[in-house]
Amino acid sequence: QAEECQGPLTFPPTFRVLHVEDDRMLRKSFEVRVFRKCNVPFEAAVNGEEALRLILDEGKQYDLVLMDNQMPALTGEQTA
Repeated sequence: QAEECQGPLTFPPTFRVLHVEDDRMLRKSFEVRVFRKCNVPFEAAVNGEEALRLILDEGKQYDLVLMDNQMPALTGEQTA
């Protein structure tokens, strides 16, 4: 049986989350179990370089960034 989202969550229409995780299984699991279940608007990046491209090159803005610290190329700390 699927777990329910804990508590009523509401977000402004412009609220955006960036989830940065290189492990595909972990990324998909988190996205399904948290973001989709609780109707959190999100975008995913597979590494720090992609996250920076979204923010710097494409000019996207996020209210919250959840990032893995140990990733190839750029770590979470280097990306921040």
